Amino acid sequence: MACPMELTVDLGPMPPDPLSGGAIAGGGLCRLLDRKEFCDVIIVAGGQSFAAHSLVLAAVSPSFHQQILQASRRFQFTDTDGSVVILTKTGSDIEVHVPGHGDMGKWHRFDATTREYALGGGSGTVPQESVANLLTFLQPQDSSSGTYGKPVMLYLNEILHPEAVQDMLSCVYGPFGVDSRESACKTELANRDALQLAHAYQLPQLQDQVSRWLIQNLTSQNVLGRLVLCEEFGLLEAREKILEQLIADPAALPMLARHPEVTKVPKVLQDLLVRILGLLGHEVNAKPQAVMKPGKLSRKAGA
Repeated sequence: MACPMELTVDLGPMPPDPLSGGAIAGGGLCRLLDRKEFCDVIIVAGGQSFAAHSLVLAAVSPSFHQQILQASRRFQFTDTDGSVVILTKTGSDIEVHVPGHGDMGKWHRFDATTREYALGGGSGTVPQESVANLLTFLQPQDSSSGTYGKPVMLYLNEILHPEAVQDMLSCVYGPFGVDSRESACKTELANRDALQLAHAYQLPQLQDQVSRWLIQNLTSQNVLGRLVLCEEFGLLEAREKILEQLIADPAALPMLARHPEVTKVPKVLQDLLVRILGLLGHEVNAKPQAVMKPGKLSRKAGA
């Protein structure tokens, strides 16, 4: 009977799998975003527009989920008489609202030929240039995407720096590694907008990215502004690291003390004083001794 023979087959290194790591770690979603494929959301901020996917935004943020649902059910146009008309779809009904004129009730009738619609208290005409979008709005909702076949517009009016949205989308679409990307926000104001987005849409990875930026390249000109951001948004870890750098550089402390806006961060001043006293050997946690008032002392002496 022949003895079994061991065989060793060298297949070489495994070829790279473009889908390895899934849609996020594998970069699939990023590639779709770069090519603007299947994007059904347009984010408008700081005078620029950014395409995105409603499913991705809704999956990472409950606030985005609610905002996209609301925006996808609204349609706005300017009537022939100049009035702005807002339509909201609720089930099979279309509610009509004209800002400044109160709630005008349900939309009872629409004629695609004449472009006329009837209201509870009157009627109007949909302009020709709005009909195409209007008919798209009236299409049945797509249960798979939650939209009505046209991009959902999200207006972030409080965000003045579009690079903050760029950083937000980079964090949303991943990966979330520390060195995976360079921040698009290069100023304190732009990073403040990014922190607003992180808090509004529950994006801790974006907050962490801004925190890492805040503790880098500190100077006597920017340290106070960054401490103000830490106080405003509760970035305790970043605040702690900035204070450590200040203590390590005694020359920076007089500059900070003379800064005209140093009173905006009284807690920072208190922490710095406590740390300096600790370095000098003072027991800052000791209870202060009671001091007798001069009046009582004089009466006791005269007794």
